[in-house]
Amino acid sequence: MANLATSRQDEVFITRGNESGADSRAIQRRAKKGELTRIAEGIYLREKDPGTQKAVVCRNWFRIVGALAPGAVVSYRSAYAGGLTKDGAVYLSHPTNFNRKITLPGAQVVLVKGPGPLPGDMPLGEGKLYFASRPRQILENLSSERGDRGKSAGAKAIEELLIKILQANGEAGLNRIRDNARALVEALGLQDQFKKLDKLIGALLATDADGILKTKEGKLVAKGTPVDTERMAHFEVLAAKLRTTVLARRPAIAGNEPARSHFSFLEAYFSNYVEGTEFEIEEARDIALEGRIVERRPKDSHDILGVFRLALQSPGRDTVPPFGADFPEELARRHGQMLAKRPESSPGEFKLEPNRAGGTWFVAPHMVRGTLIEGSLLAQSIPEGLARAMYYSFFVTEVHPFNDGNGRMSRLVMNAELSRVGEARIIIPTLFHEEYVDCQRQLSRQNHPDGLIRALSLMQQWAVAFDYADVNALIEALSLFLGILFVAAVGFGAPPGVLALAMHSVGMVAKFYAEAIEHVDPKPLEAASAADASRFQVIAHAVLPQVLPQVLPQLADITIYRWEYYFRASAVLGIVGAGGIGFELMAALRLIKYDEVAAILLTSPAAPPARNGRARR
Repeated sequence: MANLATSRQDEVFITRGNESGADSRAIQRRAKKGELTRIAEGIYLREKDPGTQKAVVCRNWFRIVGALAPGAVVSYRSAYAGGLTKDGAVYLSHPTNFNRKITLPGAQVVLVKGPGPLPGDMPLGEGKLYFASRPRQILENLSSERGDRGKSAGAKAIEELLIKILQANGEAGLNRIRDNARALVEALGLQDQFKKLDKLIGALLATDADGILKTKEGKLVAKGTPVDTERMAHFEVLAAKLRTTVLARRPAIAGNEPARSHFSFLEAYFSNYVEGTEFEIEEARDIALEGRIVERRPKDSHDILGVFRLALQSPGRDTVPPFGADFPEELARRHGQMLAKRPESSPGEFKLEPNRAGGTWFVAPHMVRGTLIEGSLLAQSIPEGLARAMYYSFFVTEVHPFNDGNGRMSRLVMNAELSRVGEARIIIPTLFHEEYVDCQRQLSRQNHPDGLIRALSLMQQWAVAFDYADVNALIEALSLFLGILFVAAVGFGAPPGVLALAMHSVGMVAKFYAEAIEHVDPKPLEAASAADASRFQVIAHAVLPQVLPQVLPQLADITIYRWEYYFRASAVLGIVGAGGIGFELMAALRLIKYDEVAAILLTSPAAPPARNGRARR
């Protein structure tokens, strides 16, 4: 049902390259009826409003472009920008399909002559489109630029990029770029551009401009691995506390299959959910345990799989990156595995721009390597097991070395330390995530580590309380846990059931609406603001007219799906006194009124899913 609900929410329909003739014909019939709008050969949208069409294309550009130019590589200025450029251009290299422009709502595809995918280029989405590797990007963008809207970003932009790479990844990072670029020169035919690159890197490493470097930063850059001393002081406070704190030792559970896979699935589910990658738990189960990729959300699906595989398989499961100079390299390697399907997040590469959460700025890019090295050496002074795992969770999060995936990577390193010494891994569920973040914030801002230590101890205790042998029983037990928690808080009856269901669903529904609002065309908002409209008027006249055409057609699908889910979940929650059908079912069973039991099972929408669950088991 979850997959069906997801497929109904699709907003792009593609017949070009579609192997299913029946699907293609169905799409074409809908287009003839006026239900779909054709925006390019074989590409149809549900939306008819031009502004909304632009937002849909922006969200799905890699799927659309992959169908229009299969085997092409996102190159030049678009690769440098990470996808669509500010002016909505997508530059593609293709060996046979070139010297063409394809105009789409809000985007223009420009096909230029160039080789197809080369070693290091990464597939995007379903693999029909590729994204240029960093060395290829650099060589291509060292071509002579032709104004602000030419296909090349230009030498100055590349020099600035190389400086960031040097500051973030050190001399080895620049040498790696040069070596990989050298291997691509013949295939790309960019020998002159490689000579420029070689001179730029040589000048940066020698810290001698010699007329080659053009930027002020390039002329002032110096080699070395500076350390964020303020962050190191926080790490020292936590390390000192952990050395003297006595912590309970909880032996590892779920060490054998299938329990090991079930635990890893739940770890991956919650680790992604709290970061905003939200699936229904049954959907996430199918992704992790059956490799079933959700068609409309391939990257989010691979986020689940990336964490799941690192949590399940050695060495990611039970070895920690080595102390000292090798710690950053191994951490980056694991990050590359985790986000391999998100080239726009620079998997396996440290951040080149500062990042923050709220008002908290993390370690500056040029200090990341040095701080990781020194912080990992400090970990040696902390007792092995839970104490050192707690340190790793805060340490990696506080450095925030990557553009994306920092929280997930910190939890994977934490759990790798626990598995290494045979202790129970930690799962941080949605219910505890805010407390966990607040405790990290207390340590970061006020040097108070006690809350973080207590919180992680509690979450480890929570994780070992479940039986991971049966995945379907495990999912039901999680629903029971929420029900029991709210029964204890507000008493028996319907209110605890309502709260438990609401907590489970609010994230999914909120994300659905947030994504619709996030991709609205900003121009009507700017026009309304320029006309001195109030915030309410801007929402009423500029936001809602764009959002409602997307939301209303899908509202019935989501409502029916959630209604069916609530019935099913209420049967489980009622067993612990949280109201609902389950409460009536248990009452009838206790009174041996089997006629009422049969009536409830036959008439309740909860009965078919329950039977399906038993069939799967």
